[in-house]
Amino acid sequence: MGGEGRDAAHMARMRARRAPFSDPRKGRVKEQIRFAFQLSRGKPLTTGELVKYCYGVHRILLGDRSWYRENVRRAAPQLATVCGHGRGRGRPILWAPRDPIQNTPLMELLRKLHKC
Repeated sequence: MGGEGRDAAHMARMRARRAPFSDPRKGRVKEQIRFAFQLSRGKPLTTGELVKYCYGVHRILLGDRSWYRENVRRAAPQLATVCGHGRGRGRPILWAPRDPIQNTPLMELLRKLHKC
């Protein structure tokens, strides 16, 4: 399992073979975290609440897995900042969304609906 063929030309060929809309830095967990903040209208959420949004059906069918929380903790800093700790058991981390999440089309729609 050597690194044969891993030069710049090989990597360029691999990038060219990738399907469209398959950005490796945009995953399902990140999209679920973004959606959770949009539904909460920019309010801070705990890690446990983010796990419920990201793995809701999986937790019902398969039970709670330890790596669910770890995956959320790994993806959340890219979309949110730590703003404190919750008061629950184990003092969960509170995540506040960064600015780009609050200015999305879904947030604008929710604001319009809330005013009506």
